[in-house]
Amino acid sequence: MTERPPWLALLRGTALGGRSLAAFLVLCLALIWLAYQLGQLRAGYNRSAAFDERRVLADQLAAARERNARLEEQIVRQETEASIRSEAYRQVEARLAELQATVIAQQEDLAFFRGLVSEPGDGEGPRIQNVVIAVGLAPDSYTVQVVLSQPMGQQQRVSGHLELDVEGTLGERLAVLGLAELSLDESGPERLGFAFRYFQNLEADLRLPDGFLPARLVVRLIPDARGAESREQRFEWRVGTG
Repeated sequence: MTERPPWLALLRGTALGGRSLAAFLVLCLALIWLAYQLGQLRAGYNRSAAFDERRVLADQLAAARERNARLEEQIVRQETEASIRSEAYRQVEARLAELQATVIAQQEDLAFFRGLVSEPGDGEGPRIQNVVIAVGLAPDSYTVQVVLSQPMGQQQRVSGHLELDVEGTLGERLAVLGLAELSLDESGPERLGFAFRYFQNLEADLRLPDGFLPARLVVRLIPDARGAESREQRFEWRVGTG
């Protein structure tokens, strides 16, 4: 028998040792992976269960987002409806205010015309039908409007003049100022003339002196006819009311 060289036996032993080492390394890796999985199981972690849990959480998040979107849409719709109702209420209130103002104006007109058509027994001769004090067009001025009338049964034309005084306080003392003192024009009239059959509207623009606080407007009606009765009435100084 032929004897093999020593170096060939060495190579063969080395090859067998390499395969054993590789097998050992594979076995070690398998044991490490198995130990990792056992550790995860003991710690309560399961990859499949964790994936299922993440999927459930994702579904819940999507459902919550969908609910939020619906709630936001509902809120926007309710806010829009509330805004529409508020605007409708505002328009209704404005319309009601207009109607109330119209009714008041019509009632005042009705009272005025009732005064015109009243019978002579209600008082013959001219009379003061209505007085309105309003803010004038000129700065710090007022416009006084006086409506004179006589009953419709009176066919005779009447004439005369009207005197206006304003009672109030100037500083700490009482004061009465006449039309000439209150006129916007320095050469303004001391009284207003009238001549009418049924009614007449007279106006006077006044400017109150500085420091004067008006309290009452005195209207004095003096007919020209001999024996005719003069009339005098006092009205509270209320701007914008009649």
